[in-house]
Amino acid sequence: MRRARSRWAGAAALLVTLALISQGSPFLTSGSVGMLAAAGGLTIAVMLTLWLIRRLGNPVTDAIFSIGAAMHRDDDLTRADAPPLVTVRPGPAPDAPFTSAYGLQERLLGAQVYDVPAYRGSLVAPGLLTLKARCPVESTVFLNFPQVGGQARLAGGEWQALTASRRPRTTTSSKMVELGKTPVSGEVLIDMQVVAAVRGAITPRGALGCLDTTKLATAVSGLRATGATHVEAGGRSISATLRPGSAGVAVIAAPALPGWLCARDGGKTEKPTSFGGLLSVSLPVPTERVSCEYLPPGLRIGLAAGGGALLITLALVLAARSRKRPSASAEEPPTQGAN
Repeated sequence: MRRARSRWAGAAALLVTLALISQGSPFLTSGSVGMLAAAGGLTIAVMLTLWLIRRLGNPVTDAIFSIGAAMHRDDDLTRADAPPLVTVRPGPAPDAPFTSAYGLQERLLGAQVYDVPAYRGSLVAPGLLTLKARCPVESTVFLNFPQVGGQARLAGGEWQALTASRRPRTTTSSKMVELGKTPVSGEVLIDMQVVAAVRGAITPRGALGCLDTTKLATAVSGLRATGATHVEAGGRSISATLRPGSAGVAVIAAPALPGWLCARDGGKTEKPTSFGGLLSVSLPVPTERVSCEYLPPGLRIGLAAGGGALLITLALVLAARSRKRPSASAEEPPTQGAN
């Protein structure tokens, strides 16, 4: 019985230790798969990468997160130029109020690449809407109604799913969907079939974005020209060699989560800054190398708790064995009397 308890105590100690020290990787981009793989999570890294390149589905987001390949529903793989995982910006992200998802993307990219037009909507039939707007010719039209479920299309084009749903214990949001190219007339007509939507989900502004792919290519080229020349990624670390004279802000395409410590040119480590939610390191003077290491919050506490649980388990095992060990007097055979 005591042995069984000891085994359960050991298993519990192991589970507590794993629960406390097992933190998700701070990198969530395909450019950082090597970090997960180096930590022994190759299968997880591959699955996470496939999920990302299928789900992001927006060229601006791909550029922000240094994703140079995208897999589509028909499993076709397309490639595009992407900035390095570490880029250098002239200063902090502009402090601007949130107006639309397109403005947020431009803030992280550091360039204006969208035209966000006004639009008018009309109800054609129950659940069927038409939106009208004007976009620059040959721009790519995107629609962003995260709280609307149904489908949408450019007039005469293919339907694109809006996957938002509100069911008991299940809530999903629609991603930003690409509808197609603006016709030569510049007039954009969008058909929408609404299946589910919360009140106020169809917003009067900020849902349409017309992407200028030429401006995007120019922005990506600029980030490549000033970005890191070499990036090394480990399980929970990243280091980058910068171009001579790099100053301003080094931006790493990863979320700015608690637990990061960064250093410039091998100097003293310090907490990094945030570039609109991305990990960043201030470069007040020209810097040649930036390195960051991630220590999951609670790691030291988890190790201490795991070590304490292990000591308790060993103590229980030793105590159980000492109780079962027969004493010397019990092992001595009885003395026979003299004849």
